[in-house]
Amino acid sequence: MSIQRRRSTLLALLLVTLWLTGCSQPPGQPGAAAGTPPARPEGNTLVVGKPGDPKGLDPADVTDAESSQITANLFDTLLRFKSGSAEVEPSLATGWKASPDGKTWTLKLRQGVKFHDGTPFNAKAVVDNFERQYVPNHPLRYPGATFSYWSDVWGGRITRIEAVDEHTLRFTLKEPIAPFLSNLAMPFFGIASPAALKKSGRDAFKQPVGTGPFKFVEWLPGDRLVIEANQDYWDTRPPLDRITFKPIPENTSRQLQLERGAVQLITGLQLENHPELSKNPAVRVADQPGLNLGYLSFNTQKKPLDDPKVRQALCLAVNRQQIVDELYHGLAKVANSPVPPGIWGRKELPYEYNPEKARELLKEAGHEGLKLEISYMSVPRTYFPEPKVIAEVLQAQWGEVGIQVEVKSREWSSYLEALGQGEHQVGLSGWIADNGDPDNFLYTLFDSGNVDTKRGGSNVCMYTNEEVHGLLVKAQALTDQAERTRLYEKAQELIHQDAPCLPMVYVSQLAASHPELEGFELHPTGTLQLRKARWKSK
Repeated sequence: MSIQRRRSTLLALLLVTLWLTGCSQPPGQPGAAAGTPPARPEGNTLVVGKPGDPKGLDPADVTDAESSQITANLFDTLLRFKSGSAEVEPSLATGWKASPDGKTWTLKLRQGVKFHDGTPFNAKAVVDNFERQYVPNHPLRYPGATFSYWSDVWGGRITRIEAVDEHTLRFTLKEPIAPFLSNLAMPFFGIASPAALKKSGRDAFKQPVGTGPFKFVEWLPGDRLVIEANQDYWDTRPPLDRITFKPIPENTSRQLQLERGAVQLITGLQLENHPELSKNPAVRVADQPGLNLGYLSFNTQKKPLDDPKVRQALCLAVNRQQIVDELYHGLAKVANSPVPPGIWGRKELPYEYNPEKARELLKEAGHEGLKLEISYMSVPRTYFPEPKVIAEVLQAQWGEVGIQVEVKSREWSSYLEALGQGEHQVGLSGWIADNGDPDNFLYTLFDSGNVDTKRGGSNVCMYTNEEVHGLLVKAQALTDQAERTRLYEKAQELIHQDAPCLPMVYVSQLAASHPELEGFELHPTGTLQLRKARWKSK
């Protein structure tokens, strides 16, 4: 079956289901005539339709976009990224200075800021937030928390964090860290109220208290999550009074609810509908290049994927250009590097589509008639908007070289953990830049230090190569971009040769909204910025 026929069959089944279940108009929301924008919601509010629920609301203990897109609006970081850029600017820190050897950073903190619970933000609060992530018996560390981003990003290279005075913070490092400031701007290092963390205990992940532009109201998993404007926000009160996030896993249903006015902003837009929606005056479509990568992760610690020849054969047997042409509707490009365009230090190293050579490699490796399982996520992602279809296309393409493939869906709530712990053989995986540094892709996804089968690491390929590790660690400690580029290019050559993954696609970021909604931003790092969102003046 062709890709388009496979898609059409699934879509037809969905539309029949929607018809039979009566995808009715919500009360109080009259349907709009074709091309006519639906009525705005009552009051100064917004409803956002998203592909899924967040996994949690503690910014330090989430790794998925559904969670971080919400926490980024509840918590502030010490630095933040400028609009549309990976360049940093002040946030909770107003100034910073490095020592001559690059091993000590001193930050001046913003004064007069309070957490949503009324307690003061100060240097001691920052120390408590960060220490709980790496001190095993810290009183603010709750059972089940992994704080994986801390170890993935810092890897024990921060030796001390101290409050010099109420508004001065000092970091002491084992060695210079080139992307230190960019790392601090990641949403995963948002600052929470220590008093609230102590009060909530093991429920901290569902009772967030930060300093951000919005305050948490309620979360009913599977139904809605509500936040409201922080009236005392240090950087101008948000224009919107209240925002409700609704999980709507199915792409078509999410779009229909936008067109009917039940929601006024959706993410995870179905790519095939982009051209039609772009012409619809009742909807405004936002699209822009994203710093993201969709890839196939091969579990290099499971037989037969521990054999590089098998992994190389799998790469050669995938017609990525066909997948991009038929499924991404001009909104994606074939990925020829694990580092996306727009980030310096990338080196293009394409895998050709050559099924004959793939068969030869499988024969040489003694794995003719190979059987594999592909795991795919249950909800659409930016890089894989139709994961089931992608998995089935791979099943068909690998079948052409004699590989028997079973496809298996996993719930999003456990998907990342399962892959991070190495429970898969082949997985649909993706990464959206946390900052604009190649370290965030190469070190995070391929360094041996990020393999962790207990808590789940970010190296879901379970890939280890000491030479690659040495190159990546050395590059982290340098400030000379030209030298770092040389090291990263060499690392990419080795990774390409070992084939722990197959880079698949770079995809444009998409969202669609009511045409009178302004000011929201799809940031290149994948966060959804709503602090400036507002309704157009009538």
